[in-house]
Amino acid sequence: MTAWRITESLIKKYTENLLTGTVLAIDPASGGSSMPGYAVYKGGQLVQSGTIAVKPHLMLNVRLRLIADVLRNELPVPDVFVIEDIRRIRGIFSGASVDILFKGIGAIMSAVTCDKFIEIPPTVWTKTVEANYKTTRKSDEQDAIEIGRFAIEYAQEYRSRLKNKGTEDETPRKAPSTRKTNICRVPKSPKARKPRKVKISSSSFRASRSPAPSKRRRSKK
Repeated sequence: MTAWRITESLIKKYTENLLTGTVLAIDPASGGSSMPGYAVYKGGQLVQSGTIAVKPHLMLNVRLRLIADVLRNELPVPDVFVIEDIRRIRGIFSGASVDILFKGIGAIMSAVTCDKFIEIPPTVWTKTVEANYKTTRKSDEQDAIEIGRFAIEYAQEYRSRLKNKGTEDETPRKAPSTRKTNICRVPKSPKARKPRKVKISSSSFRASRSPAPSKRRRSKK
């Protein structure tokens, strides 16, 4: 199962929680070259967003501990936790910086207390943003907003499809035919088939025959 299929199934599973509960969306980072962005949604509406800023010159373990402290103590406990799903892809996500990012993702994931957890690949949510998003609006905070928005809007679309499907099921169908059927009718016996004639050529016939034993005359001594 692909990463998106797993994500899609989880959004469908947590649809009501996404639309009625508290959603925390995170754009992960390690606090070095970029800071983690976050967005909080309640009832499908954005109520809070920002970045978790730490001093980039600090040691990695210190930065990650400070980020985890903010997630545990300063942000609400969510009903659904959504994070960007970063996977190692040659030429796109690779190198030493990605190894550090993975450590940041692990620290963030362990710091949030929530059983309902969804990972959304960047190749999925970025397809729904505006064409000039990268040049005009992109930031760590805005990425988190877009990640959460994607999950909520997909859940809204899925619930709408379910309602429409339910309406279609309630549409009265054509009444069954009242024509009587003779269930006691004896089925006709199948016609006997004539035996199939097989034509054998003389050459094949000769080839299939075993040669007759030759009669040799005994010579008189």
